[in-house]
Amino acid sequence: MRNIILFISIFILIGCNGNNGTTSKGGLIRVLSKCNGFKDRKIKKFDNNTSYVAYNYKDETLSLTHYNAAFNCCPKSISAQSKIDNNEIHIKEIENTFSQSCDCTCLYDLEIEVDNIITDIYEISFDEVYGEDEINFSIDLDKNTSGILSYERTYYPYGFSH
Repeated sequence: MRNIILFISIFILIGCNGNNGTTSKGGLIRVLSKCNGFKDRKIKKFDNNTSYVAYNYKDETLSLTHYNAAFNCCPKSISAQSKIDNNEIHIKEIENTFSQSCDCTCLYDLEIEVDNIITDIYEISFDEVYGEDEINFSIDLDKNTSGILSYERTYYPYGFSH
């Protein structure tokens, strides 16, 4: 009888953890530019009326660089969270502002790293702070370990310089 109770307890602990293959963790994020960093960017081929996402996969780490991500002009901090659910990777970009945030937005370049990724096909989505259009795309890491996608933007702050 004791063995049956032990078996049932282990089954409940392992089988009912409520996770369903989903992990949530903070994305390692590097802000690669200051406000309107495209002016100083070494890669000049990117213009400021388009948002770009470049990806690079190496050693089970997927690096996603979001060029021209819109945030407040004077944020307290910029961060990101990544949520992995089977073959879906969702990136939520976050800004923390001071009690009196600036009345403007501008473009930053940032890099987000997601660890423990195996080569497979993934659906990737970005939840942007000021995005009016969704960034969603698929990648097949068995075929391409790097690439870049572009999303034309027709609203402020895209296409404007401060």
